[in-house]
Amino acid sequence: MKTLVIGAGLSGLVAAHRLQAAGHEVTILEARPRVGGRVLTLRKPFTEGQHADVGAMILYEAQNTILDLCREFGIELTPVKTVGAELPRVKLDGRLLDAEEIGAGFGELAKAQSARPAEPFETAAAWVRRCRLSARAIGLLDALIEIQPSVPLRFVDARSLHLGPEQYLQMAGGNDQLPRRLAQDLDVRLEHVVRLIDWSRSSVVVETEKGQFEGDLLVLAVPGPLTTDIGWNPPLPAEKVRALVSLRYGTGAGVAAQYRERGPVHGSVRTAFFSDRIPRWMLDLSVDQPGGAAIVTTILSAESEPRGLAEDDVLGQIDSALGEITGSAVTRLGGAMVSWTDDPFARCIARAPIGDQRETVLREIKRPLDKRVFFAGEHTDERPGPGGMDGAIRSGLRAVDEIRVARPGPGGMDGAIRSGLRAVDKVTGARPASVRWSWSHPPWSQPPTSRR
Repeated sequence: MKTLVIGAGLSGLVAAHRLQAAGHEVTILEARPRVGGRVLTLRKPFTEGQHADVGAMILYEAQNTILDLCREFGIELTPVKTVGAELPRVKLDGRLLDAEEIGAGFGELAKAQSARPAEPFETAAAWVRRCRLSARAIGLLDALIEIQPSVPLRFVDARSLHLGPEQYLQMAGGNDQLPRRLAQDLDVRLEHVVRLIDWSRSSVVVETEKGQFEGDLLVLAVPGPLTTDIGWNPPLPAEKVRALVSLRYGTGAGVAAQYRERGPVHGSVRTAFFSDRIPRWMLDLSVDQPGGAAIVTTILSAESEPRGLAEDDVLGQIDSALGEITGSAVTRLGGAMVSWTDDPFARCIARAPIGDQRETVLREIKRPLDKRVFFAGEHTDERPGPGGMDGAIRSGLRAVDEIRVARPGPGGMDGAIRSGLRAVDKVTGARPASVRWSWSHPPWSQPPTSRR
């Protein structure tokens, strides 16, 4: 069985890897000059052997699909950390809030979420006004949502808000290790920009700017906004196009900056920094890296997307914010900004469904065409909450399972594919999908202590 996969991000690479193990002849067509998609690890211009992930940044502690895949390929993981293990640093209205003010702001959000739960299809902007929240609480929430789902409050599904602490870890050495390891034994054709998919015959023909490819099956694993940018013959069904254009996506730019003052930067940023100005949030994700410098990372999204701002202007604002919270001038050694909105092969950070779109819109988006064209990508995964990398991998495994059902292969195919699906079963059974954090004892809402 000859299978074409469009897109060498995590979803396409995982699907190709499992299908090849099951006996398929797989060719991957990738528009970029590299694999990984929205997983991007930068090693330049940083010094001392350090790096920064400016695309997908972190793995959440209970995401067994990606964690198991990292272990399968022998990728070392960092120790688990917790955003919210202690009070973050917060700057609103031009000043740093003290511990009592920060605790009161998060406590106000917690109380509102418990006393006045959001209704279906209620946006976060509508919910905070219905709850009559203070400007301080709204400012905190506005900064938090720029981490995820990276859309303005007026588009955020209020019922999906995760306001408690988050446990996370990283791939030591950079997240690009996983896509590069997956791609090692695969036939990946780089810099092949797809222009047309012809599924009008018994086979599927893909036309790129460099040539034409034909296969029995196709897995489309590109970011959601690009699906309607490709030519289709015959055109996509109306219901699929309607679903694709109704789904909203977070947009923005990943930014990383390296500083000489490792101790002061880490001690000041602590588990997180939030603000109502650029940068809206910062994390120090370099604490497990070698060297004596620190790298802070952020995503400028939603209302803070840096349209029209030069990279030096954005980095200068990060310099100023760090200088204020450390109490002294900081020395920037390097920095970089990558816009995923402007990237012609991304056009987004991740999907941001609202209301019942996971059960309606997403299911239509991922529905196969005529048992020959299958759809993968983080935007097709019905997972609740954050976790783009895990969702991408889950979607690739799901597409492989759909192929197994639609096109049963030789005896070894079923076992080879199912060996990669056990991780999905673990995730779906790991915890209730509707509950991420309990607000009974959220650390951010507790009274400040001397330790903080």
